[in-house]
Amino acid sequence: MPKDSSGDSRSSLLVARYVERHDQEAFRELYNMFARLVRSVARKVSGIRLEPGETKEKERLDQLCQEIWAVVARKAPRFDLDRSFKSWLLGITRRAAKNEARSRAKRPEEMRALETAPVDHRERDPGEAFALKALKADVARAMSALSWDERDLIHMRFFEDWTQLDIAEFFDIAEATVVDRIKKVAEKLRPLLKAWEQIKKVRKP
Repeated sequence: MPKDSSGDSRSSLLVARYVERHDQEAFRELYNMFARLVRSVARKVSGIRLEPGETKEKERLDQLCQEIWAVVARKAPRFDLDRSFKSWLLGITRRAAKNEARSRAKRPEEMRALETAPVDHRERDPGEAFALKALKADVARAMSALSWDERDLIHMRFFEDWTQLDIAEFFDIAEATVVDRIKKVAEKLRPLLKAWEQIKKVRKP
C-alpha cells in the first residue's frame, strides 16, 4: 500500500494489527506516536486554557483526549489503510475539539438557565417511576438493535450537538446522506418517542 511517508506506513500496519488481532500493544504504540500531537491540537482548537495551578481545565483536556482515542479505537475497523492515518486522526481530533468549543460556549447560558429554573417539589408518582424505568429498558433495547454507525449518529447529533456537516465529514459521506440516515433512525425510534410523550402527560403542572 503506497504511503507518503514511512510514518504513515508504520501507523497503518499498527492499525491493521489492532483491528485484525485486537493487538493492544499496537494501539499503545499508535498512542505513543501521536498522543502529544493530539493533545496539542485538541487544546488549541477547543480553547482549553492551561493556567498554572488550574486543575479543572487540565482534567477536561485529559478527558477530551481520552474521548478522542476512544473514537479512534471504535472507528479503527473502518479506517481505509490506503489513507494517511495522521490526517484521519487529526480529522477526528479537530471535530471533537470543535464540539468541545461549542459546548464551552453554551455552558454559561445553560448555567444561567439552571439557576433561574423553577424547582419541581412534587413527589414522583410510583406509576410514573415504573413507566420511566420501562421506557429506559425499551430505549436500551432499541439502541442495541441499531448499527454502530446509527448509534454514533444519534449520539453525535442529539447528545453531542455535532452539526450535520461535521457528521458528514466524519463519516466521509454527503450531508444529504446524513439527513436521510437521521430520518431512518428516527423512524425506528418513533414508537419510543410516542411512549415518552404519553409519560410526560402523566405529570401535569
